[in-house]
Amino acid sequence: MGPLVNKHAQIYWTCLKISFVFVWALVIIGMVLGASALCPYPTGICKLYTFSPLFTLPGKVVLLAALAFASFFYLREKYMITSTLVLALLSAIIITYEESNGLYQRATLLSMIWLAQSFAYIAYRYNKNFNLNLFRQQYVVQIICAGYMLAGISKLMQSGFEWPAQSAQLLPIHMMKGFAGDYYSFGNIAYLNKGMAVVGMLSEHYTAFKILLGMSMILELTCFMAIVKPGLRFVYGAALLLMHLGILYTMNILISPFAFPMVIFFMNPLFYIVIGFAKAKQLITKPLV
Repeated sequence: MGPLVNKHAQIYWTCLKISFVFVWALVIIGMVLGASALCPYPTGICKLYTFSPLFTLPGKVVLLAALAFASFFYLREKYMITSTLVLALLSAIIITYEESNGLYQRATLLSMIWLAQSFAYIAYRYNKNFNLNLFRQQYVVQIICAGYMLAGISKLMQSGFEWPAQSAQLLPIHMMKGFAGDYYSFGNIAYLNKGMAVVGMLSEHYTAFKILLGMSMILELTCFMAIVKPGLRFVYGAALLLMHLGILYTMNILISPFAFPMVIFFMNPLFYIVIGFAKAKQLITKPLV
């Protein structure tokens, strides 16, 4: 994956925006629609003000309308400083309100992505020589990399380089916890059976799992390399995607507010789909000689 061709740069950015707004909206709208007008465990900014009026029925209508307008201007590349700051603020309020109800989805990154983009547009406002096309993406990649690196550093601080071996010993508990949660939620015994099968596979391939855990920690600790160039970013995106799929398969856990933005900003699959369709259309419509 070499550097982007200039004529494709705008298409690349548009695909990033559409993909991220779609993923972000799914998470945020779900939080808004499912929220009650209560804030039993205030955390973060909800300790200063609960924002409960926004989560009554009339408040939700106003909130969703504000989200829709800000998203519309963002996608149209209009009033970008205002739209990204508004989206960052509303996102932070909604996510914090969700966490103040005891539900923790690790979705804080979504708000930070809006804020990172706003920094790029603010810098461009005061310096027209600022490379906006690069840094409105690069700042987001840096935020995502920081999240993965902090996860790796926390593992290192917790157990040092023995973390893979220690975690492999405790992995059966984490595996069964994810599948048991779905069993108690849906009452389907198939979840428990799958959990037992995965734990059995771990016991047969303990060394392989330990190596995979070590590779995942190294991947997180070296994630800063994805900042260097688009090609390396794509490679790290593919590797991190495999890590998330492995976690989903073995522990029935998918941290979607983290995994999906990573796939979007590291790999931008929609862009390659669009380019692929465009090239296919050219081949189909090209006259035969």
